[in-house]
Parts: sequence; structure tokens; C-alpha cells
Amino acid sequence: MRKKKLVFIWNNFLIGGTERMLLDILKNLDRNKFNISIITILGSGPMEKDFRDLGYSIFFLGSKKYPSSFLLKAIWFLNIPIILLRLVIILKKINPDSIVTSLYQSDILGYLANLSLDKKIVSIQHDMIRKGSIIRWLKIKAFTRGNTWMDTYNDVKQFLIEYFKVSASKIEIIYNGVDFEKFSSFQKSDNDWKPVFGIIARLDKIKGHIYILEALKKLKNEGIKL
Repeated sequence: MRKKKLVFIWNNFLIGGTERMLLDILKNLDRNKFNISIITILGSGPMEKDFRDLGYSIFFLGSKKYPSSFLLKAIWFLNIPIILLRLVIILKKINPDSIVTSLYQSDILGYLANLSLDKKIVSIQHDMIRKGSIIRWLKIKAFTRGNTWMDTYNDVKQFLIEYFKVSASKIEIIYNGVDFEKFSSFQKSDNDWKPVFGIIARLDKIKGHIYILEALKKLKNEGIKL
């Protein structure tokens, strides 16, 4: 049986929820069924080694250094035509069956590159962030072009329909899985232990810290720590 070729177009390998989700997906894909390639458009990051260890082909469209400063971001923006051209060349060489994108930079560049290939695109959507008019227009174009869109919650689905004008028939809700093996070594045998909740996310309204604070306020007499 011929392996299906999948190309994942991602921003970078920085440490974040999107990157960890991609890593979990790639770890669990059946290597007997899929031939995987990864393309990043915004450089590398601390998690590159984790992806390298999987043994998949990795392509960097620009500098491996993440454009963190305003100057580097400006240089990256000016180089978008070159980055887009390189993306088209690599995609034509791989000739994938499907393309997977996530985050608006990858969504838009993946859409533009695919105009000359007409491949199936799957976009993984998690957030409900409103964009500027140009980015919003480009994402609407990308979502109109795409064949299938995935998100993780009903609220995100409604946001995609209302804000990005995505047809409900193109959205499939796929909930995030949990790898329980990651947490088995942290189980406590002491019956007197108290639950401790933690958050790993930037202090940004979109991350919803207020909800766990409100929940803990209701549970303040249960001995729970944050």
C-alpha cells in the first residue's frame, strides 16, 4: 500500500501548546501509512531536537533564527515573496496528498502556495483571536479554499463560522487527546496529599487565567493550591 504524503507547515519549534500538539500528533501517526515532512516558515526553536528525533524530513524556508526583534520581523516580512517561492518549490518536489497548517502565518502562506498545486489542506484551529482586516481577509480566502478544517471546541467552531465565514460543513471537531503515560510518574501514593493546579501560559487575556481564579475562589475551602 502506498504511503500517503503529509506535509505539516508550521511557524517554528518554539515551546508552546501548538508545537507540543504537533509533536504528539507526529509521534502517534502510523509510519506504515504516512510519509511525513515538516516545513517551518519562522525559523527553529528549542523543540527542534524533539522533532529531529522523530526522523522526519524538516525544511526551513528562511533563517533558523526566530525573528524576535522588530528589525528581524521587518526583514522576514520583506522576504515573504522569497519564502513563498521556496515553499511552492518544496511542495511541488514533495507532491503531498495533503497539507496541514496551523496559526495564521502558516495558514495564509500555505493557502497562497497551494494556489498552484490545488492539494487538500487541513487547518488546525484552536484560538478565537480577531485579526486585522488584511489578515482576516486572507484567512477567509484560505478557509474558503480549504477542504477540511479542524478545531477542538464548539466555541471555536462558532467563531470560525461567524468571524471567518467558514462553512459549518467544513469543520470537524476533534478534541485534544491526553497521553496518560506522561503523568504516571507523578502519581502520589500518600493519602494525605493535596491537589495542586498549575498553569503554563503567558499572562494574556486570551489564555483565560480568570476562569481558574474564579474556580479556585469557589473551592477555597477544599485545600487546593495553585
